[in-house]
Amino acid sequence: MTTTSPRKTAAAVDPGRSLAAESLLQRLDDPKTAAALHQLLDNAELLALGVTMLDELLRRSETIAGNVSSTLAEVRASAGPGAGENATDLGSMLKTLREGLPMIAGLLDGPLTQPRTIAALDSIAGAVAEGLDEARTRVPHKLGIMGLFAELRDQETARGIQTLLGVARSLGRRANA
Repeated sequence: MTTTSPRKTAAAVDPGRSLAAESLLQRLDDPKTAAALHQLLDNAELLALGVTMLDELLRRSETIAGNVSSTLAEVRASAGPGAGENATDLGSMLKTLREGLPMIAGLLDGPLTQPRTIAALDSIAGAVAEGLDEARTRVPHKLGIMGLFAELRDQETARGIQTLLGVARSLGRRANA
């Protein structure tokens, strides 16, 4: 007596089963098919999410294409007249941007964006604005050498000159480097 699989026995019991159903049962008996089905079932949630995302992407494709088109139009408009008329212009703009990225990254990682530099620039800008306002409101007069010495005795003036001299020394060191 030979042993047969339960499916073949069931097929023999059910003579009305179609050839398609029999073919499907034979494929399910294949270990590779069973392993693939197990993998599909293990990832069913992820597959469902992927199908949902693809469906949403397809439903919104007109909106997305419109957004991409308007973005390209804005890039073209910001590049100036005649620029971006075709993909070559856009490609050259993107190439220029890509080539400039290391320099931009260097600026962002350098001393220009350090908090102390930003604070110093803020202080300098405030001092320039304040000094200009003060100079505009003062009555102009001839200072003379004695008046200049009197100004140098003022603590704020002396501190400002010392600051300028410190910046000048630092610039001198960097100019020789």
